[in-house]
Parts: sequence; structure tokens; C-alpha cells
Amino acid sequence: LLAWQVRQVQREETEGKGIRLPRIRGEGRQEQRAQTVALLRSGAASLNPQPQTYQNAEDVGITRRWNRKVVNSKQHSRTRPTPQRTCLGCRSVNPKGQMVRIVRTPQGAIEVDETGKRSGRGAYLCRNWECWELGLKKGQLARTLKISILPKYVNRLWEYAEGLKLESGALSA
Repeated sequence: LLAWQVRQVQREETEGKGIRLPRIRGEGRQEQRAQTVALLRSGAASLNPQPQTYQNAEDVGITRRWNRKVVNSKQHSRTRPTPQRTCLGCRSVNPKGQMVRIVRTPQGAIEVDETGKRSGRGAYLCRNWECWELGLKKGQLARTLKISILPKYVNRLWEYAEGLKLESGALSA
């Protein structure tokens, strides 16, 4: 069935005119029009046909509606890979959520960023006391952040590292 034929028949029936068969040139057109009317009255045809589904629709997740490809959400629901970061101290690669980010803010301050979203140049350290010792004593943190770290910021970082040492001691005990 053609969509214009279906619309025309539906329009004629709703206006109360009954179904009129227009003059159609060519062989078999009158029969085609009569078949369209019969299908519409029986309910076997409608203006909104079901979408055509490919054979491998479950695998690919593609259906076709009105000559447009529609991709199912199954195909786009892939899990995103977790970002990986390298520790300054031990050089191990771990997921970003397990690391502590230290940020040089645009104003030049050095801060610990627990969320990992603060703006500025960042460096990552494990939550191990040994990594913090290596990062702060050998100057790797200053080299990575491309700044000489003032003593007040170093003291704040040591205090944070002490807190990590106490946490890890409480967990192991």
C-alpha cells in the first residue's frame, strides 16, 4: 500500500463521503484501489506500519523506520574504560579513583584534590606512605608540576601524607 492511498481513503471516510474511487489511468489501477479500500476496512492495513527489522537485529540492534536507520540503545550502552594514571613515587599505573591528585592551581598554590576535577596542572600519587616520601623528598612532584614548591605547601602535603599513614596503619591492624 502507498501512504497517500491510505491517507486519502481515511480522509474520505472521516468526512462522511464514503469511499469514492477516483479515475485512475492504466490497467489494474481500479482493482488496486479496491484492494486498498478492502484492506483498510478489514483493519489489515494502517497508516503506521510496523518497522522493518533486519535478520540480525538482536546482534546489530538496527531497525528501519521510514527509510531511516534507528540504532537501539543496547549498542551504545558500552561501559567506558576507567582512566589510568601513573604514580610519581612507585611509577605504577592504577585507576584514577585510587590515586590522590595534587594540583598546581592557576594562582600558583599547591593543593590536594580528592575529587580529581579541580582546574590546574596535576600529578598523581598512590595512597602509600612510601610513594609520598619519594615524591616529596626527591623533588619529583616539583618537577612534574613545573614549579618550585614553597615550604608552607610542602608542610600541608606532609600533613596529608601523615593522615594517609595513619589510615593505612588502622586498616592493616
